[in-house]
Amino acid sequence: MERLSGLKGRTSAILVVAGSVLVLVLVLALLFSTRGDETGAGSHERPLPEATAPAVTEDPIAVAPAERVLVESADGRADPASTDPVATVEAGAVGGVVRDAATGEPVREFEVRVLPPRADSMHPFATEDGRFEVVDLEPGSYWLTFMAEGYLWENKMDVAVEAGVVRRELDVWLRRGAAVRGTVVERGSGRPIAGALFEVAPVDGWSREVNVLGPEAPRTGEDGRFEMAPIVSGVLRVRARHDRYVEGVSDPVEVGEGETVDGVVVALARGGGIEGVLVDEAGSPIAGAEVFVCPVGRSGWRHPCPTDEEGRFEKLGLDPGRWRVEHSPARLPDESFASWESRNWLSEIVEVPDGTVVFVTLGPPKPTGASVRGRVLRGNEGVPEAFVRLEPTAARDNPEIAEAIGNRLQTTTASDGTFGIEGAPPGPATLEARGGPNGYPRRVEVEVPVAGEAFLEVRLPGGAIEGRVAQAADGAPVPEALVTVLPANRTFGPGEIWRVSARTRVAPTGRYQIRDLADGSYRVVATRGSYRGGNRPVDGLMAEGRIVEVEEGASIRVDFDLVVGGEALVVVRDASGRPASSVSVRLSRVRPGEREELPEISYTDETGTARVKGMSEGMYFASLLDPGKAGAFSEVLPVRPGEAARFDVQVSEGTRIRIRIHGADGRPISRPFATLVDERGRWMEASRVDPGSDDERDGWQLRANVPPGAYTVEFGSYGRFEEMTSIVVGRDSRQSIELGVVGDAESPK
Repeated sequence: MERLSGLKGRTSAILVVAGSVLVLVLVLALLFSTRGDETGAGSHERPLPEATAPAVTEDPIAVAPAERVLVESADGRADPASTDPVATVEAGAVGGVVRDAATGEPVREFEVRVLPPRADSMHPFATEDGRFEVVDLEPGSYWLTFMAEGYLWENKMDVAVEAGVVRRELDVWLRRGAAVRGTVVERGSGRPIAGALFEVAPVDGWSREVNVLGPEAPRTGEDGRFEMAPIVSGVLRVRARHDRYVEGVSDPVEVGEGETVDGVVVALARGGGIEGVLVDEAGSPIAGAEVFVCPVGRSGWRHPCPTDEEGRFEKLGLDPGRWRVEHSPARLPDESFASWESRNWLSEIVEVPDGTVVFVTLGPPKPTGASVRGRVLRGNEGVPEAFVRLEPTAARDNPEIAEAIGNRLQTTTASDGTFGIEGAPPGPATLEARGGPNGYPRRVEVEVPVAGEAFLEVRLPGGAIEGRVAQAADGAPVPEALVTVLPANRTFGPGEIWRVSARTRVAPTGRYQIRDLADGSYRVVATRGSYRGGNRPVDGLMAEGRIVEVEEGASIRVDFDLVVGGEALVVVRDASGRPASSVSVRLSRVRPGEREELPEISYTDETGTARVKGMSEGMYFASLLDPGKAGAFSEVLPVRPGEAARFDVQVSEGTRIRIRIHGADGRPISRPFATLVDERGRWMEASRVDPGSDDERDGWQLRANVPPGAYTVEFGSYGRFEEMTSIVVGRDSRQSIELGVVGDAESPK
């Protein structure tokens, strides 16, 4: 396992800088030194072969006075009015003190990793007083990671650097890490397993707070031994993986801060496996390709399996059950993403018994089912390179059928707009055609025959929405803004919104167009940022949405003049009242509200503050996304354009709950979801349990961490049904919840 003992060796490279840049660096060093010191087609089977820091007394939002330093140019001039970029380079710097969180003593040897806007760089320090200063930084926002041997990493995010300003107020507190040692062995024989990947995490979830020093995951030695340090203290488990064994976890072990626990054992079972050969249309093996093995109907790893010179591949150490074997074709030079995605992706589902290796021949499917052919038209002209996809109704309701089909039933049109899809299963289906990146999807119902051919013409509607996106203040265009068009007055399940909407980037002139719209009501949203990230524009412009009516054959104009939105400051403190830095926070509207509007997500900086600009007007609350800190909500507050609102969140333990949802037949449902909403409209979505965890093996599907209290639970299966019930979350550290759907909404057979 890589430790930080090579602290100096990893960063001892000498940068060679020529000409005026070298002179500039020397001038910087001189200036700072004079001022003092201040982050398949067929299968058969065979037997398996052997094989805590001091309290903060000052307001965490307060920033100490910064020192402004004008950095001279290479020829000794200091001319800020000059337009010569070489002569007016102003750099900034950031510094502070690194201390032991338990004792307050300075940490004398450490590294500071600096992430963009400049290239990733490491800066080693060895000082008696724990002081550091990173100089020659271009203006911008940086992510600093502090690392020292025996300590957990500490991240400082969104550290602002200004031209000519030296910041020396950063206080960095490093916590001593714990250590866990043990052995990974084969279940049954007890033989040590060399080269097994391992990781350590809290019993209730695999948290990003557990640090692994080094960019690569550690592996066990020849004797199967492992050591993980430094790690967070608490009740932990060790999880281990190996290519030839089923993943396993240890029994829980309690580790105190700075403590080392030895003798932990992780036993791995052999399980089953899949081996096979990848062939082309002629039956010839395909060498140097990549095959993936994925679990069916459950969460888990997508295992890559490269083929050798004979086209053979192998994956051992699989849990008994159903597995999908798939291969995606290599993307050709200059091939569009839609064209590549529409080409034949090979897929086969096999049943893997315990202790058995199943052989699979993975190749193009034999012609079965019917052909669906047709033409995509805009007016009377064929639409070239239109994306066409067939979705059987049965696949929509059954994820196992959908996984078996994969991307096989999609294609792109030829130059005359024609298309063909082979091997379509019989029954009702939906055909989707999208005429280009700014085209709205056209969806038509089709009945696929048992055999033969179905032919249909798909005529794209003639409606369109076009206009411009500009800043209200000065009328300047907002290039790269995103415009999204989606059906009005309806809600969407996760993932559904992308199938029934169209999105386009605004041109440098501020112009945009969405075409191929049918009659109806649409919501048009313009935002400076990505729609996936919600209304989170980098320049503070607020997203704007409108409801419009579109008529066939008509183009309507919708212009947007974006104004500066509201700003939210989320201040997070830990249990001791200190600022909690590098914490992921979320700002959400209270329920009931517009469910298709995604929440804002940001991270706290070194003062424990996260800032989100460009927010729409409404009632919001803040919550935490980190698994170990999610049991806390802020108060509900209004956000208004042009104003700033402060949300305070105190980190608390919360109650960890696990959820299982079953159908009327008593079996777990597919694609489960659950959202807990408290009496003030604050909500938390439950997430899937960790793959390979005890909870998953025991049939639990979802988990959440919420404050104690009364909740309404919205639950069900994505895209199929939704129900509501009421629960009370107690103050116990762990709570299990069973939810059942009623009526005919049974789990798929």
